[in-house]
Amino acid sequence: MKIVVVGDIGWKDLYHLGDEAMTDAAIELLRARGITDITVTGGTPDIAADFYQVPAVSRIGFVGRWSRARMEARLAQLDEELASFIDDAGEAKDAITAISRADAVLIAGGGNLNSRHVQHMFERVSMVRIAKHFGKPVALTSQTIGPDIVDGDRALLQEILDYAVLIGARESDTRSLLLRLGVDPSKVHHCMDDALMLTASDADHAAVEQYVSDRYVIGSFAGHAKGTHLDDDEYYRLLAMQLDSLGDRYDARVLLVPHAGSLHDDRRRHDIGTHEEILRRSRSGRLEALPMITARQLVALTKGATLTLSSRYHPAVFGPSAGVPSLTVVPSYYSSVRMRGALRNVGLEGFAMPVDAVESGTMESILVDIDANRQSFTDHMSTTVAARKAEQNVWWDAIVDVLRGEGHTLVPTGDVPSWTEGLSWNAPLKAVFSVTHRLWEEERRGREQRAHSAETAIAADSALEAARRTEGDLRNELKLANERGDLAEAGIAERGRIIRSLRRQLTEERSRRLVRVADAVTSLKRALKR
Repeated sequence: MKIVVVGDIGWKDLYHLGDEAMTDAAIELLRARGITDITVTGGTPDIAADFYQVPAVSRIGFVGRWSRARMEARLAQLDEELASFIDDAGEAKDAITAISRADAVLIAGGGNLNSRHVQHMFERVSMVRIAKHFGKPVALTSQTIGPDIVDGDRALLQEILDYAVLIGARESDTRSLLLRLGVDPSKVHHCMDDALMLTASDADHAAVEQYVSDRYVIGSFAGHAKGTHLDDDEYYRLLAMQLDSLGDRYDARVLLVPHAGSLHDDRRRHDIGTHEEILRRSRSGRLEALPMITARQLVALTKGATLTLSSRYHPAVFGPSAGVPSLTVVPSYYSSVRMRGALRNVGLEGFAMPVDAVESGTMESILVDIDANRQSFTDHMSTTVAARKAEQNVWWDAIVDVLRGEGHTLVPTGDVPSWTEGLSWNAPLKAVFSVTHRLWEEERRGREQRAHSAETAIAADSALEAARRTEGDLRNELKLANERGDLAEAGIAERGRIIRSLRRQLTEERSRRLVRVADAVTSLKRALKR
């Protein structure tokens, strides 16, 4: 069986650890089920092929900075390429050829089916159109869908959802959204993030051995304070203070592990730059900024950690998988859906904290309960993670069976007990999130209204400009008509003058002829008298 796996991977100067982890896990899970003929789509195919040791083809190539009109034009161009496709023609020829020769398409995990990342929605609807053109089934796994989907993007999303034979929603919120959108419940499954299943080899453990010590905490943070009430300096200072406190609390090193950066150079970009900003504000001497490592290497490193703290999403997957307490700082509604969803999957929803809770000391209360109940936590994670991994294996059995055209009944994901539910800080945290979500929702509506107003203003400006152009054209036409009228009137007057002149000349000529005739008659009479 040949499968094309679609993921956001294989970039020249960017290794996005979470995106790569989900595609990496998908390849591993397919191979475990006997599927080895796998092709991936990549930003730079050579890089993806070398990293994953599978064939790779180019993405269609939608870019976030493109205008909406350009994205729609590229999608229309793809439709034209499909209508007249031959293997060696068109910008999307490699992806089209790969899918035409495959048995199925699998869209690997991600949180990109929303209006925040609309270029990825265009990319995936393109892959779906190619698959549909050739009659190939499409499945989606490990997806966050939404929460922001503006009206203009709903048709794109619906096209993907309608054609898919299976859709794996990695949070209960996403599953609920899909059902509200009218997706057939029989093809929607609440699954885990596939990175939960990623494993580390001996080589991966060896690669991070230099960072391992008796006690260490892992921190991972995205680039800025956007979405919080803090400016960047305040945000970095808050994180530095909390990480210093963690280092002192556990007498531990604090390893700052980037989730976005380059594996090939140490340029100060993405998380690496953020971690340097935090490090400059640290006072404990315990913080250490690591270079970019791979997802599997982070799986190996996380196994020995005392705790993780992050504003990145995937530590909320890797930490629980390793049985490690994983606290997350939630900066936005989008992050809340993903982080709280991932932690809720393993009964740890209360470990997701808004920035306000970090500032107010709630994190200290959480740490006190973790330390006082470490064995209870370990027992909970051991049972819960084993159950979730077993369920995820059943989900992947279903993916492969359905893509092969075989029947399969989805087994609903079971409930797990919440480890945080009865703790004193859990209810206040939920209340804070309830208010924060409403504020984020109002902010989202405000953005949509501003965007709609901007679009309306642009349309009005365009209409006004068109009206002005039309008015100018009409004025020019009127002027030309007047000029033609003036010329016509002048022509009529000239013709009248000419006619009158001719008549005058004719009258004069007739008079002259009459005079000549009279003179001739007179001369003739005289001649006869002689």
